[in-house]
Amino acid sequence: MASTVGDYVVVSKTGFNRTIGGDIDQDFAFSLPSSAAVQQSAVLMIMVDTTATQALKADVLLNGTKVLTYGPSGADLVRPLYAAVAGGVLKPGSNTLTIRIGGTAGRFKASDLLLMFQNNVP
Repeated sequence: MASTVGDYVVVSKTGFNRTIGGDIDQDFAFSLPSSAAVQQSAVLMIMVDTTATQALKADVLLNGTKVLTYGPSGADLVRPLYAAVAGGVLKPGSNTLTIRIGGTAGRFKASDLLLMFQNNVP
């Protein structure tokens, strides 16, 4: 009988640093094993560092599905953000995480992008 165990993949350690007025998005490619229980929920964790602005927003997508929206905020923030990822968003093999910023002013820095998922074991 197969069981599931918690597993994780580091999507990127260095991450993303963008300011409104420049390049506004970045894709991160990563892979999950063929044994990943992709129909089960997963958890995405991102450490963020942002400037205080009511004019900055960021969206995080997995395989084109929006899983997290940040902002706007009136304070400088350095903190982790977590998102529950619905089953069926991820797939075994190649996946893409996209971070895209929008608005009229501000800076969004993200690092330590980590995905925790369930893995099937015999």
